[in-house]
Amino acid sequence: MVERPIEMRGCKSPTHEPGCPCTMCNKPVENCKKCPELSDQHIIPLSIGKAIGMTRKQLEAPENHRRESKVDHRPNDARVPKVLYEMKKEMKEDKMKFSIAAVKSMRDNYYFHA
Repeated sequence: MVERPIEMRGCKSPTHEPGCPCTMCNKPVENCKKCPELSDQHIIPLSIGKAIGMTRKQLEAPENHRRESKVDHRPNDARVPKVLYEMKKEMKEDKMKFSIAAVKSMRDNYYFHA
């Protein structure tokens, strides 16, 4: 028997969270708890945030987090180590500084994606 994807099986969580990939979930949004099929993703990855001088408070701020499917999290961050290496190289060679807005734009344009 072929196992159906999580979207078809329904959520294992006793409550539903907006953004949950489980379309069969019909629990009220007001009672939403963390779905085990979702993970927290930093919009600005921690390693890159540290490299551009963000504080721990900035990195952990709610606006730097997004809930997404665990299945999507890894591919969405697959190139972070390579991007970090390239950024550090450019900052060292060119004395170039990257802004928070520039890194968010990189996320929006799938620059960290596999």
